[in-house]
Amino acid sequence: MKNRRKNREAFADHSYWQSYSDMMAALLLIFILIIAITLSIYRQKTTDLDNTRIELDKAQSQLNQTITDLENSKAELEKSNQELASSLTELQQAYAQANEVVSMASQQAQEILDNATIEANNVRAAAMQYMDDMLAHLENIITSATQSARSGYENFTLSMNQYRDIIQSNRNELHPAEDYGDVEFRNIEDADE
Repeated sequence: MKNRRKNREAFADHSYWQSYSDMMAALLLIFILIIAITLSIYRQKTTDLDNTRIELDKAQSQLNQTITDLENSKAELEKSNQELASSLTELQQAYAQANEVVSMASQQAQEILDNATIEANNVRAAAMQYMDDMLAHLENIITSATQSARSGYENFTLSMNQYRDIIQSNRNELHPAEDYGDVEFRNIEDADE
């Protein structure tokens, strides 16, 4: 116990060393944690960098393949360009001839269209005149048929009345005392009118 008191008394005078040593231990612990975190981040970054290098190598090989394909395509295009250049003059001549043919065809087509329009207008006018003539003729036929039917009906009615009068007089001669026949003929006359 005495030792403890002595130690306490000895440290009581110098108590700042105890807090200083605690602070240094905490600072050392913080440095150790920072180093551990830094190492962890370094390992992660190295792994990411390795993955990126692998992907970059793959992309480089694909790029090299694409460059090779492009060079092959370029060679083929140059060959095609030479062939196209040789046939370009032929196409220009054919284009000039086609333009001449198209302009001549469009002029002829315009003339044909104008003539067809004029002819169509003439046909339309003739058709309208023909239709008007036919309708006038039909109107005349209907008018004459109506007049004819009216006069025929009037003649028919007149002749029927004459026949009825003759029949009535004949019946009266056969039966002078019987007057019932007159009644029937009068009813028929009333029905006709």
